Amino acid sequence: MPFRNVIRLHAPTVSFTPSIPAPSPHNQPAKLARSCHLFSIRDRIVAHGWITAASAQGYGRIVFERSEEAESGDPCEYMLIYRRDIPWAHWGIACRLSGYEVWHATRGTTLGIFAHLTEALNHLLIHLD
Repeated sequence: MPFRNVIRLHAPTVSFTPSIPAPSPHNQPAKLARSCHLFSIRDRIVAHGWITAASAQGYGRIVFERSEEAESGDPCEYMLIYRRDIPWAHWGIACRLSGYEVWHATRGTTLGIFAHLTEALNHLLIHLD
């Protein structure tokens, strides 16, 4: 009888809970300061999960954009949050060294700066109009 090795591979189970604050890119060492202006993959997953909750209030999409900081020339990312019925952004969140800055795009006012993206998005849900 021939000897046969049987190897069974099982895919790892991955679960994601956006209510648990994710490690912030702003807590990275100073040598990684350039990447502190960019959203992480986890930030993007959290944002796309959040838009589902915001859809009940008329919000339909998030767009990530990148620009350069005028002073340093480093890239800076921000997300724009759109209502379903309006072609321009209604809210914005910028990824800054000091945290996630939330602003009302049509009024030009800043709502605040938050340490974690989940905190910023949860606070934004309260102020959606």
